[in-house]
Amino acid sequence: MYTGIMQNILIINYEFPPVGGGGGVATYYIARELCRKGYEVSVLTSRFGSQRWRETIENIRVYRVPVLRKRRDYCSVLEMATFILSSIPMLFFLLLTCHYDLIHIFFGVPSGPLGYLAKKIFGVPYLIRMGGGDVPGFRPFQYKKLYKILTPFLNILWRNADFLVANSDGLCKMASGVFPDLPICVIPNGVDTRRFTNGHRRSPAPVVRILFVSRLIRRKGLQFLIEAIPQIAQQAKFPFVIKVVGDGPDKQEFLQLVKENRVEEHIRFYGYVDHADLPHYYLDADIFVLPSLAEGMPNVVLEAMGSGLPVVATRVAGSEELVQDGENGFLVDAKNVEALAQALITLINQPELREQMSKGAKMMARKYTWNIVTEHYTALYEQMARVHCLSAEFQRMA
Repeated sequence: MYTGIMQNILIINYEFPPVGGGGGVATYYIARELCRKGYEVSVLTSRFGSQRWRETIENIRVYRVPVLRKRRDYCSVLEMATFILSSIPMLFFLLLTCHYDLIHIFFGVPSGPLGYLAKKIFGVPYLIRMGGGDVPGFRPFQYKKLYKILTPFLNILWRNADFLVANSDGLCKMASGVFPDLPICVIPNGVDTRRFTNGHRRSPAPVVRILFVSRLIRRKGLQFLIEAIPQIAQQAKFPFVIKVVGDGPDKQEFLQLVKENRVEEHIRFYGYVDHADLPHYYLDADIFVLPSLAEGMPNVVLEAMGSGLPVVATRVAGSEELVQDGENGFLVDAKNVEALAQALITLINQPELREQMSKGAKMMARKYTWNIVTEHYTALYEQMARVHCLSAEFQRMA
């Protein structure tokens, strides 16, 4: 029976650090903030490699189920499907033994069906936080046919959710285009300002350091950045280097593109870096770049801004809400190699502009702390509690 206070939360996400990308990172920070606010939090996620199936991380109870996943940084659609099947027994066990008040779903696909089962069988309410790829239309260049198949199922999952949350205005607009009659809240991602706000002075360097942090997949646009390097090299007044942090299935393709463009002297690949070590890379940079084709709300842009880096990004959902063109960075059209090169050339050649934009970046990041983000979620929890209390009361009166 609901008492009006929802304090025991189950979060479900197929990715959780050190597995996955931005969605997993957001899950960790929100779970951590909820624990700090006095909530009991469990996370149901995938097990990868030699990870323990159960452990406690900063008061977060983490339960991992076996999945057929080959890479830590990337998960295919079929691998996501194994998470659903593998999670059902653990989900039922947790619901029977832990008596959760609500379920917080990250990504309607693949986690949504688990929330739906929990509500229909155990009566536990759930909310879905959409992050990008789980919204039809987000990746038409990759999942066009799959979206047509999934939309009827998403219709069921979304309509049975107590709340739907998008992590950017752009993603909300896209989701509303699929089901225009469903209300959708917008709660952005955040940044750990203690971890990523540079309390130390940035180390000077003889070259301008441009940082790219992401999974190495074509959607993130690294191919356009590589193609822009020859033009940058011709017009840059100062030497520069591009530092690529991350790993992914398209890495070899990018390495080949570097060879074809003969730009090896201007780019360095650092591979996968644990999230806890990322602040060092932001500190050792002067400019951040993310020329992606689609985003929900990129954590890396917020982390770069928190670290005082001007950002060059594409006009896509999330990024265009954070980057104020000409104030804390530059926005360029996706796939426009010429515009991308010119934006980076401007920042390379004007150190005083970088310093000016650095201040604007830090000011923007202060609006997106994880504490503020989590406050928005707890407000939704309270609304869910009130609704279910009233529902239980009506049932007793009937």
